[in-house]
Amino acid sequence: MPKYAPLGQAFIHIPPQRGAAMPDAEPRWKARPSLATRGVRRLRFKLGLPPRVKMTAEASKFIAEYREWLGRGIDKADEHLAAHEGCSVVDTLKDSRGIMGELAETQEKSGRRDLDLYLPIHTMVYMVCRKLRPQKVVETGVEKGGTSYMILEALDRNGSGRLWSIDTGSVFVHRKKIVSNIGPLVEDRTKSRWNLIKGNAQKVMGDVLAETGDIDVFCAGQTHTYEVQRHEGGHAWPRLRSGGIFVLDRADRNGNKYLGEFMAEHSGSVAWHETYKEGSSADPFEFTVIVKK
Repeated sequence: MPKYAPLGQAFIHIPPQRGAAMPDAEPRWKARPSLATRGVRRLRFKLGLPPRVKMTAEASKFIAEYREWLGRGIDKADEHLAAHEGCSVVDTLKDSRGIMGELAETQEKSGRRDLDLYLPIHTMVYMVCRKLRPQKVVETGVEKGGTSYMILEALDRNGSGRLWSIDTGSVFVHRKKIVSNIGPLVEDRTKSRWNLIKGNAQKVMGDVLAETGDIDVFCAGQTHTYEVQRHEGGHAWPRLRSGGIFVLDRADRNGNKYLGEFMAEHSGSVAWHETYKEGSSADPFEFTVIVKK
């Protein structure tokens, strides 16, 4: 009896291989989706919507473990903030390198690179939002939602503030599998403070900032390329209030020289800035925090 296997939507005949025993437990073919199912999939694709997927047990475990890691960063940040009560935002950030290094070292030793945690930037963003107590925060790039989780957690503990997140609507992929839609880490209890805008930041950012008006914190993390970060910075920096925080993720790596150009262009309006580099030299955790005059 001939064996068949799916390739795309077609069935292809596979000639038997000599000496290759196929286990009976493995299915040889897969039924083609119905016309209705394929029609819905095409419509969602044209509308730019991610595919509908179910949260598997493995994905749920991953999310729980990820939140536990982020919680460690929150605990460290809260200890640091308590020790710097009454200090300015800049003074608090200047003395936070110890936490950044400790978290990066912990992650390196854990061997869990698949979590893609970037704990230092998450913890820094949490400290910024707790210390500054912002009312309007804008970020680009969500994916798993680590930064979104930390910002919303800080705003929730502050008792005020709102986050606008812009993402293309791409799905979250874990170990080459579609696991969930964007932002699965975000807790339901904090979503009342969250505006999630699905779209390309280069197209919708102007409209979002027109809605928010002046903002307190901006996190650029959607795509770490010169063109994208220059576009985002060009829109966000004029909208950032005096004393506001601008966070750039990996703006001076892999040939992206936007950070140097930004500092040269806006040196007169920058009060303080520092680039944090922690972790292994081959793949460090790198981000820059800029405070506006």
